[in-house]
Amino acid sequence: VITVQGLATENGNIRHIAGPNGCLGSFDLVTASALPSSAAAANKDVVNTNTAGTAFDGSFESKNGTTFKQVTTLANVTYSTSNNAAALENAYTNAGGTEATSVSAPANGSVYAVKLRGGSDYALIRVTNIDANDVTCNAAATNKGILAFEYKINRD
Repeated sequence: VITVQGLATENGNIRHIAGPNGCLGSFDLVTASALPSSAAAANKDVVNTNTAGTAFDGSFESKNGTTFKQVTTLANVTYSTSNNAAALENAYTNAGGTEATSVSAPANGSVYAVKLRGGSDYALIRVTNIDANDVTCNAAATNKGILAFEYKINRD
């Protein structure tokens, strides 16, 4: 089990990608910024993939080479104690999941090890809330919902 200290926990969220312009369906992990659809693909680490008129399930992908591995080997990777660059890289190496550029219907509490933009920087994401009925950003009958997450990132 990784037991080191250092990185702060950051927060992010994405909304239904087909929601109104103000409902940002993409997120840049490096700058900790929610992004509109018109933002450059190079900055889109986490992008909702739900289509217009479908219920929000939190599925996401990257548009810039960022890859995800669901952490299935929790004995080797602990979100709360992965707190430096080496621990995040180790988490990615030992996650136990399969490397992919997309995640389908994540569950609340699921943890994903992240390799950023095909480079040598890493992050760890924990899904904290998936709410298909969230209307904070969009009160319409369709294209609403939010996936909230917390993450730790190495920006070296």
